[in-house]
Amino acid sequence: MYTKKNGRMTYKSNRRQSFKRNNNFASKGRSKGNVTQQYNKYLKLAKDTSSSGDRIQAEYYYQFTDHYYRLMVELGINLEDNETSD
Repeated sequence: MYTKKNGRMTYKSNRRQSFKRNNNFASKGRSKGNVTQQYNKYLKLAKDTSSSGDRIQAEYYYQFTDHYYRLMVELGINLEDNETSD
């Protein structure tokens, strides 16, 4: 069926839209850990790759570390508390 809208002819289907939004991360049933675990994971990876001499990959991991650090600050999570609990 064609409809006229704003001087333009458009086709409007009577069929339902088949695309469904799905959160794939939640549907897989696995947790990637909380913010502090992710921060510590990427910090360890960054230090390991930095010590092996791969500066590019280390910077890649440090960017993730910075992201999770900013999230922790925003959420009010103290980094010192997490280091003592490990």
